[in-house]
Amino acid sequence: MEDRGEAWLKNSEYVKAYMFDGFLVILLRIRNAYGFSLNRAAKEIGKRIGARFVKIIDYRGRDLRYLAQQLLSPAKVHGVNIVYMPDGSTMYTIRVSRRDLHRLQVDKELLEKALSKIYGEKVSIVPETLS
Repeated sequence: MEDRGEAWLKNSEYVKAYMFDGFLVILLRIRNAYGFSLNRAAKEIGKRIGARFVKIIDYRGRDLRYLAQQLLSPAKVHGVNIVYMPDGSTMYTIRVSRRDLHRLQVDKELLEKALSKIYGEKVSIVPETLS
């Protein structure tokens, strides 16, 4: 892909990739990230490896809100809450507008699984009605 003018790829650092039932998530640390199309690169990678859907994410560490915004795009993330369970464990809920749920490009359960695996904690996507 670098042959096609994807100079941003040279300035990127590979972090990790996850595969979930034909859904590939690639985490990169991207420097000088102007004038590039992650969507175009993701489509080409998907064609080459045969994945149904590929999402490339600019990884910025353990920032769950930023990670969720990139993974759930074009749906809008309204907030991230921490839920403390009675057994002492924690769970994170990502609030997404009920109207935006149909805009998710992959099943909600698959996105929850991907976010939980990447973040290392249980993550749930919750529809939110705005009043």
